Amino acid sequence: MAACPGRGAAATAPPTCLPIGRLAVYNTGVSKRQPLQEPTFLILTALAAGAQHGYGIMTDVAQISDNQVRLRAGTLYAALDRLLGDEMIAVDREEIAEGRLRRYYRLTPQGADLLAAEVTRMQANARVAARRLKNIAPGPATALGQGPEPGHGRGIKRIGLAGLAGNQA
Repeated sequence: MAACPGRGAAATAPPTCLPIGRLAVYNTGVSKRQPLQEPTFLILTALAAGAQHGYGIMTDVAQISDNQVRLRAGTLYAALDRLLGDEMIAVDREEIAEGRLRRYYRLTPQGADLLAAEVTRMQANARVAARRLKNIAPGPATALGQGPEPGHGRGIKRIGLAGLAGNQA
């Protein structure tokens, strides 16, 4: 049996080895110049708490986002593969649980730096948005706690801009 190209000499393949291709959209690296996609940001945020396996990451992302983002397995593993390739995350360990392989991932120092840079970028944008909202008449600004009637207006959930703006106590 011949080894499949790209799988190393140790891997053997059946007589017909099918090449595994990757779509370019999933094969691009994490850019340090563009904002992170929300799923990538949330995956890195989940791993900032410590090493986790895939299902743990999916449930943590749902919790972090207040169930606004629910990662599907395909989305998660494509992102993890890209982040591994870019050395933003690394495999921490593998174990067998209930007869299945469970791989744990951890944030690398490069991944932590990327996450910190994205947090700083988002905080700066949130500060500008908060300042501009103060100049708006009752409506969206009051929903953000900037006006006389907190929680009023256009069905916008009250959020704490202080945390986004980096003004947490």
